[in-house]
Amino acid sequence: MGVATYSPKKLVNSVAGETITGFSDSDIVTITLDEPKFVKYTSVDGTTSRSHNVSDSGRFVYTLNQTSAANQIFSGLLKADLANPDGSATFGLGVRDNNTSGTGTYFLGTGAWVEGMPESGYAKEIGTREWVIEASNIEWNISGNESSDVVNALSTAATVAEFLA
Repeated sequence: MGVATYSPKKLVNSVAGETITGFSDSDIVTITLDEPKFVKYTSVDGTTSRSHNVSDSGRFVYTLNQTSAANQIFSGLLKADLANPDGSATFGLGVRDNNTSGTGTYFLGTGAWVEGMPESGYAKEIGTREWVIEASNIEWNISGNESSDVVNALSTAATVAEFLA
């Protein structure tokens, strides 16, 4: 086994067909689902059950330098949505980690919109802008840098099962 390596240059961020660059030196993007996929219920007699939450909605939070040209992309998307609040200005977005192997790590959001204007401050040094993008659906896969025959087989089986469903 070799040494696994991560490079932020291999992270691809695309929003509404535009490549996003100009991130802060501490955070690039954080992706979360709104709710857990399974919720456990335990009755007073100790019987445990679970419910499956079918919602795939969530959010992408991008942290950009205030000097990033991508701030204008997010501003433009928000203004387009404000001008057309009927949902016609929603967009797609994606994050792909090209450091990973196999199917790779990716997050694809659809039916997305900019939540609002980021908090904006000014100081002696360059600050950041935190843009929150809500998505009605997030499709995702998380993998690591090293390949595994077992993981690749499970991933292939899951893809075949989805196709056959």
